[in-house]
Amino acid sequence: MYVRSWGDGERVFKIVSFHLLRYHSGRINDIVPEMRHRSEALFLDTVAGKQPALLSYKGERDIARLALEYLKSHPET
Repeated sequence: MYVRSWGDGERVFKIVSFHLLRYHSGRINDIVPEMRHRSEALFLDTVAGKQPALLSYKGERDIARLALEYLKSHPET
């Protein structure tokens, strides 16, 4: 839940999901129209190590840091 910072200041319910995926092959965003149901997605390269700074919100940066820590502690993944 968050409160809009514009207009009426109404409380808005939203769900944000995070997924930790491993790239195998293909082209990002090369999907059939029937599979397009998200309005926004961001793919972060875990090699650079600067991903959390690219994100807007503290909660998002925290999740990205946890994902990087997990990958470092589980190199077999």
